[in-house]
Amino acid sequence: MGQFNQLRGRVWAGVVLCSIALGGCSGSSAGPVPPPPPPPPPPPAAAKLAFIGQPSNAVAGAANTPAVQVAVQDAQGNTVTTATTSITVAIGTNPASGTLAGTTTVAAVNGVATFSTLSLNRAAAGYTLTASAASLASATSSAFNISAAAAAKLVFTVQPSNAAAGAPSTPAVQVEVQDALGNTVTTSTSSITVAIGTNPASGTLSGTMTVAAISGVATFSTLSLNRPGTGYTLTASATGLTAATSTAFNISAGAAAKLVFTVQPSNAAAGAANTPAVQVAVQDAQGNTVTTATTSITLTIGANPASGTLSGTTTVAAVNGVVTFSTLSLNRAGTGYTLTASATGLSGATSSAFTISAGAAAKLVFTVQPSDAVAGAASTPAVQVAVQDAQGNTVTTATTSITVAIGTNPASGTLSGTTTVAAVSGVATFSDLSIDKAGTGYTLTASATGLTGATSSAFNISVGAAAKLVFTVQPSNAAAGAVNTPAVQVAVQDVQGNTVTTATTSITLAIGTNPASGTLSGTTTVAAVSGVATFSNLSIDKAGTGYTLTASATGLTGATSSAFNVVAPVFAVVAPVSAGIDHTCGVTSSGAAYCWGYNVYGGLGNGTTTGSLLPVAVSGGLTFAAVSTGIDYTCGVTTSGAAYCWGLRGGQLGDGTSGTDRLTPVAVSGGLTFATVSASQYFHTCGVTTSGAAYCWGQNGSGQLGNGTTTGSLIPVAVSGGLTFASISAGYLETCGVTTSGAAYCWGANAFGASGNGTGTQTTTPVAVSGGLTFAAVSAGFYFTCGVTTSGAAYCWGYNGGGGLGNGTTTNSLTPVAVSGGLTFAAVSAGSGQTCGVTTSGAGYCWGSNGYGEAGNGTFTGSTTPVAVSGGLTLAAVSAGGAGSTVGPHTCGVTPGRAAYCWGYNAYGQLGNGTTTNSAIPVAVSGGLTF
Repeated sequence: MGQFNQLRGRVWAGVVLCSIALGGCSGSSAGPVPPPPPPPPPPPAAAKLAFIGQPSNAVAGAANTPAVQVAVQDAQGNTVTTATTSITVAIGTNPASGTLAGTTTVAAVNGVATFSTLSLNRAAAGYTLTASAASLASATSSAFNISAAAAAKLVFTVQPSNAAAGAPSTPAVQVEVQDALGNTVTTSTSSITVAIGTNPASGTLSGTMTVAAISGVATFSTLSLNRPGTGYTLTASATGLTAATSTAFNISAGAAAKLVFTVQPSNAAAGAANTPAVQVAVQDAQGNTVTTATTSITLTIGANPASGTLSGTTTVAAVNGVVTFSTLSLNRAGTGYTLTASATGLSGATSSAFTISAGAAAKLVFTVQPSDAVAGAASTPAVQVAVQDAQGNTVTTATTSITVAIGTNPASGTLSGTTTVAAVSGVATFSDLSIDKAGTGYTLTASATGLTGATSSAFNISVGAAAKLVFTVQPSNAAAGAVNTPAVQVAVQDVQGNTVTTATTSITLAIGTNPASGTLSGTTTVAAVSGVATFSNLSIDKAGTGYTLTASATGLTGATSSAFNVVAPVFAVVAPVSAGIDHTCGVTSSGAAYCWGYNVYGGLGNGTTTGSLLPVAVSGGLTFAAVSTGIDYTCGVTTSGAAYCWGLRGGQLGDGTSGTDRLTPVAVSGGLTFATVSASQYFHTCGVTTSGAAYCWGQNGSGQLGNGTTTGSLIPVAVSGGLTFASISAGYLETCGVTTSGAAYCWGANAFGASGNGTGTQTTTPVAVSGGLTFAAVSAGFYFTCGVTTSGAAYCWGYNGGGGLGNGTTTNSLTPVAVSGGLTFAAVSAGSGQTCGVTTSGAGYCWGSNGYGEAGNGTFTGSTTPVAVSGGLTLAAVSAGGAGSTVGPHTCGVTPGRAAYCWGYNAYGQLGNGTTTNSAIPVAVSGGLTF
C-alpha cells in the first residue's frame, strides 16, 4: 500500500503539472481535459516512535554500530516519512550509571532519525535506550551490553584507611584495572604493585605489595605502615597502565609495648649530671613514640663495672610519651656502664655503654691502710694513699706530692721512712714507713696542697725483742734515809725504747755515782712485772749532790739514772715570827712574845689599843713556844702546851665567850695540850694537840672547823675523821693539815680548789689532797694552799690569779702542781696572794703578788715563778702575811742567827722598823731581839 500511495502521488503530480502549464498536456489527442479527479486522502498521522535500528553491544566509549535509528510511526506502525520530528534518545535502563555520549537529539529524515555517534562510558549488561519526541509515544530499545575497553589505568577502589602503626589497613586496599573511562577490566590479571607515595614519617610499607588482579581487581589484605604520620598516600603501578595515587590517610602509634632510650647516656665525670639529659620513650611494637603515654619509668644501673651508685631522680612520669632524666649522675669512675629502663607492663630497655671518668682531684684516701707492725719495722704491705675526686674515684692523672704523718700518737712515737711521695697514676706508695714506739691505736694522716686530708684506720705497734734497761721513773731528790718517792722504776725495752710487757727479768739497782759514800738500802733486786721493775723502798743514808743509780740484768744493756740529790731531812718548820694582816708577832729564844703594828682590837696583847711601830711585849709573862697572827688577833702555845689568844673577838679566841675584845692573852677553853696553833686570815683558829688530834674554833660558814657542820663554835671542837696530825694551817675560809705519815688533808671553802682534791666542792670534813705526795708541812693562804714534801719539793693548788701557785701560769688548779725552778725547800708559807719559801740552803724566794713589795725582790712586780728575796740574807724560816680591803700584805723571815726581817706593806708599822714606809726589800725589825 505504501508503494502504491507513493506511485499515486507521482501520477497526480504529473497531471497537475500538465494542466497548469498548458491547459492540457501537449501532444494529447484527447479533447478537452476532463475535470480533475478529487484530491487524495491526507497521509496518516504520526503517533509513536520505534527503534528500527536497535543499539548493539559495544565497547565503552565506542560509537554504537550500526547507528541506532528511531522512526516516527503512525499508530499502525508505518513510518511517517514526512516527519521531521526531533527525536531524543536517553539511557533507559542504566545498570552502571553510565553516561550517554554523542548527538542524542536528531531530526527525523523521511520520518527516521539516525544516531550515528552514540556511545556509553560505563560497562554493564542490560542497558536500554529510550526515544522521546514531542506528542509522540516514546520507545525503549532492546537491551544491549557495554563492555570495558582496553585496560588503560589503575584506580584505588578501596582506599587505605587510617590505622595503627604495624596494623593491617582494614578493609583491604583494592586497586582495579580500568579502561580509559573507568570501567573495570574484569578480564585483567595484571600484576599490580603498591608503594608509599607521600611519606611524612619515613615509614616502611609491609605486607604483600604486588598482587595479580582477579576479575580486574587486586586486593592487598596485609598492608601496614610502621611509622605514625599524617597524610600518607599509596601509589599503584602496573606495566603499561597509568598509575594511581590513593587518598591521604593517617597512621597513629600502636599500643604501648616497649621502652627505648631516645637520648643515650653520655660519658661524664663522676658525680656530674649526665648531659644532655637521658630520655626514654614509650613506644609501640613498631618503635613509634606513644605520645599519649604518661607511664612512670624507672632507671637503674645495668652493667656496673665499678659498683657505682646512680643518683638523681630515677623514676619520672612520661610527658607526651617521653621521660626526661635531667639529674642523673654516677659516683664511681668506670668504663662500660649501661642503664636499664623499666615500667610496668612494658618491655624494658638497656642503654648503650658509656664511661664515667674521675672528677677533679678533691681529697686523699688511704687505699692500703697501715698494718700492725713491730716497732721500727716497715709497715707491710706498703701504705698507699690515692688522690680521689669528691665521689671517691682515683684521679689517675694526679702526680700530687702527698705527705703522711702520725695522727693519733698514743705513745709519742716517731714516724720514719720516706714520708713525702709523688703519686703515680693517682696513688702514692709509702714502702718504708715505720714507728719506733709501741702503742695501740696509732693513726696516720695524709695531706697535700689543695686537697682534703685523710686519716687512716687505727693500727698497733708492738714491742720488739728485749734489748736494754731504761729508768722510766728516775730517782728523785730525797731526804737522807727517806724512801725515794715516787718509787724508782726500770723498764725492759726493745731497741726502739718500747717496754717489753712480757718480760719478767730480774733487775738489780746499785749506786753509780756516789758523792758522799752513801749506802743504798731497800730491795735492790726486783723481778719485772709487765716489763717494769718497781723499787718502792729505796733510800740512801748520806746527804750528797749528784748521786746516780745503775740498773743491770743478764743479757740486757744496763742503764744509769739521771743525777739526784740526797738532802738532810726536811721537817715542819714553825717560824718564830708570824706575819698577820696588819700586825706581826714573834717569840724570842727565851720564850717571850712580842708584837708590833695595828692594835685597835688588842692584837698586840699589851693591854692597850695603841698601835706600835716597834716590838712591844705581850702582857702576862707567859713563856711561849710559838705564836700565830691572824686578822687583828693572835694566838700562841706556851712551852707547856697551853693555848692562849688575844685581840679581836669573833669566836676565834676560843675562850667560850663573846663580847668585848681581849687586850691581853686569855686561855683557850678545854684544857687541851697543844703542840701548835694557827690563826687564820679571817675568824677561825686551829691547833694540833701533842697527841696529834686536831681542834678548831670560831666561825664555820664554809665548814672550815672540819667537824662535819657549818655551825661556829666559841670553844675548840674536834676535827672529824680520827686522823693523827703533825701540823695544821688555818687559811682564809679553809684549813689544811699534814698527818704524821705525811698525808695532806684539807677542808672548808673549795671554790677555787684550795682543798686540792680535784673538785671545786666545799667539804666540812677532811679530804685527802690528790697526788699521793708525802708532805713535811702545808700552809693555807687566801683560797690557795702550798706545801713542801719531805724531799723538799714545793707544790701549790687552788686560786692562782696572782701567780701564787708558782708554776708559771695564772690558771687555778684543783690538784697540786709543782712550783717551777727545781728548788729544794725546807719550808713554804702562803699569804694573801704571795707565797714565800726557804730552801734547804737558806735562800729566800717569793712568787705571786707584789704590789706592795711583799715578794721582797726590790720591785713591785709580781711573778708566777720563784724570785730570790733581795739582800743576800740566809733565812731559817719565813711567814707570808694576809691582806685586808684597805691593808696590803707583808712578809717576814728569821735568819739562823734569830734576827727578824720584814718587807712589804707598812702603813701600820707591821714591818717593825719604826716607820710606816712600805719596803720592797727586807728591813730589820728594830729592838735587837733574838727570835
